[in-house]
Amino acid sequence: DAAIASLAPLVDWVETHNARLVGRGNERAVELALDNGLPGVAVSDAHTLLEVGVAYTVLQGDPSTPAGLLGALSGGQIVPGRASFVARLVTPAARVVQRLRGNGRMRPEIR
Repeated sequence: DAAIASLAPLVDWVETHNARLVGRGNERAVELALDNGLPGVAVSDAHTLLEVGVAYTVLQGDPSTPAGLLGALSGGQIVPGRASFVARLVTPAARVVQRLRGNGRMRPEIR
């Protein structure tokens, strides 16, 4: 927790709602954002078309510049949602199918 908190001065916002996350991760992210005066954002973390737009952030203001985006996030409204159980099953099933086809996960080369 201390390591994560030490990163707070380096970020402009915190993902405080992830539609795919289970457990206390979203709650912990909200605590981090509140403790550090950072705006929160919601994301669908869509891995399938069924999940696009399940959770999102409504921005107030003009986000077309870096300063405008920060201002819009500060006044933004989080619209939470949850990815369906079925949609969450699709991702691991798709991974299995891809591996059976010989398409393993691509990893970047580290030099």
